[in-house]
Order: sequence, then structure tokens, then C-alpha cells
Amino acid sequence: MLPDFNTYVSRYLKTIAVSIWVPCVLLSTSLARNTVDISLLELILGLGSIALSVAYCSARDAPGFWSYAVRTLRLFDTKARRSEISAISRSLPLRTLLATPRYAALLMFVITAFISFLGYELLEEHRDVLIYLCGGIILPLLMMAFAKWSVGFHLYRAFEQLASAQNTEEGDAACHRLPSLRYLITSDLLLSLFINLVLVLPIQRKAAFSLQESYSSTQFMVAFTLLLLIVALFMLFFAAKPRRLAFVGEMLSMKQSERDRVSYAPWLRWTTHISATIWTRYACYTLFILLWGFLLCQLFDTQAPKSGFNAIYFTGLLPIVMIYLSERYGVLVESREAAIDTVKRVEANGVLERVRGAQ
Repeated sequence: MLPDFNTYVSRYLKTIAVSIWVPCVLLSTSLARNTVDISLLELILGLGSIALSVAYCSARDAPGFWSYAVRTLRLFDTKARRSEISAISRSLPLRTLLATPRYAALLMFVITAFISFLGYELLEEHRDVLIYLCGGIILPLLMMAFAKWSVGFHLYRAFEQLASAQNTEEGDAACHRLPSLRYLITSDLLLSLFINLVLVLPIQRKAAFSLQESYSSTQFMVAFTLLLLIVALFMLFFAAKPRRLAFVGEMLSMKQSERDRVSYAPWLRWTTHISATIWTRYACYTLFILLWGFLLCQLFDTQAPKSGFNAIYFTGLLPIVMIYLSERYGVLVESREAAIDTVKRVEANGVLERVRGAQ
């Protein structure tokens, strides 16, 4: 038996809770551990970047998911329920903002900045507690509330698009434009780099990263190489997030002719030819970063001894960015191929015809 609207929304919220809570907790923990005597600006940028990135990715994938849910009969609904959803979605303009990725991200950043400003003064002696409190409780709960409030709007749009598709000669209307892999990878990379720089650069104030001796001091070499490994681990963790269901919903709401013209990112196509298993690749990445960190310290010590921490960190980050691009592209290509297969099975089973017949 198909779940009703409330049951399915409850399941959805439980599912996305993991994708919201885990990055918020991990990143806020890094912020608290990396900063010494954190300033107000660093606090706002640190917590704000976490809130902005997670809110943006969550809002970006939601329309495709709810289109998938409606077009594959994943939940039971009635015309009365649809009318109620339509009325709710129009009664609160804020729902439209929360359903738009850039506005949802900007709103979360502003709210986080306000909370950071208040907490910075109120918890002057316990600012690490403020970071853990925001990252582990306040920000995830706010984003979960935003996701719940925007569900009505996404469902309303999905039902509206499905109804308009029946009136088109070609069948499915192009209600969604399938986001290109170039856009997805670029936005994910920029968000990751923003978080990375905001969370990592304050670490240079720690004694382990002091350059009073030299780049080749044992303490700095070990600390710097471990830092690169941890940064790579975080970026690989976020690169592994799949996007199959969002792709399915976006494809089902496209015209067949446009779906056949889906393009990939030729500048990263070479990454799909890497046939090694994920554990083999990760082992190779680990070995490379260990060697890269130590060699980079020696190189800067002999060629640019006065360059400072930022120069060596930005240089050390370059191959990690390439690794991230390779892994993220592979995950997105795999998600898209799986989505194409799912769409074909949905169409072959006549699910879309049954959905249209139920309208």
C-alpha cells in the first residue's frame, strides 16, 4: 500500500536528516578544533559557509526528488489533498524562497550570521560551545524546518507540471532543465573550496604550524602532511554523495527529445576510464598525498622559504582539487547512468501512463 502524504514526508525528512546533520557536525567540529581565539568574522564565515553550502545542496536536489515521487507513484494523494497543498504553498511566500537554492542558502547565511553575532558576545568565554551548539543542533534543526516548509511548494510544482504535461503534444513538458554536470561539479567545488579555506586557514595560528624554524622542520612537515590528508578525506567524503533520484525526477519532467541530448563534461571524461576499485584509488591518493606533503615542504624550504603558510597550503591543495573533480565526476556520471536506467524501466512498466490516468 502506498504511503500517504504525511507518511512519505516523514520518511523524506528522516532521509535528508543524515545529509544535513553529518556535514554540519563534521565541519563545525573542524572549525572549533582549527581556530585559536576565533574572531567574530571567522565565526560568521565559518558557520555561515557550513549553513550556506548544506542549505544550497539540499534545496537544489529537492525539486527533482519530489518530481520523482509524484511521477513514479511513490505516495498516495487525493484531489482534495492537492488542493490543500496548493493553498498552503500560496499562503506563505517564504516557501518559495526556501525552495529556491540561492535564496535558501542566502537566508541561512544571514540567520547564521545573526546567531553568531549574538552568541559571540553572550558566550565570550565558551565560543567553542557556541560552535558545537550551532553545528550540532541549531543549524541542522533550522535546515530541517526549511526543508519541511518547502515540501508543499515542491509538491505543488510537481503536480502542476504533471498536469501541464498532459496538455502538451509531446507528452512531458520541459518543466525542469536537467542541470549540466559542469554546473553541478563547479558549484560543488566552489562550495567545498569556500568551506575549506574558511575552516583551514585559521589553523596557521596553532603552534604545530609555526614557521619560525622552517618548512622542513619535523613538526611542520608532519602537521602539514596530516592536514592535507584530512582535507582530502573530507573532500572525498562529500564527493561521494550520489544524486540518482534527483536525476530521475528531472529526466521524467523533460521532453524525450531533450532527454536524448543530455551532455557530459568532456573536460573530465577521462576520469571515467579509471577502472581501479574505490579502495585502490583511495590507497593511491593517500600514498601520493603523503609524498606530496613532504616533498612540498622541502621544495618551499629551498626555493621559497619566506612564502608563508597560505602559499604552501594553496599549492598543496591543487592535486586534492583534481582528485575531488575526478571522484565527483565519476559519482555524478554513475548517478546519471543509473537514473537513465530507472527512467527506462519506469516508462517500460507504464508507470507514467498510470500516473496520467489518475489525474
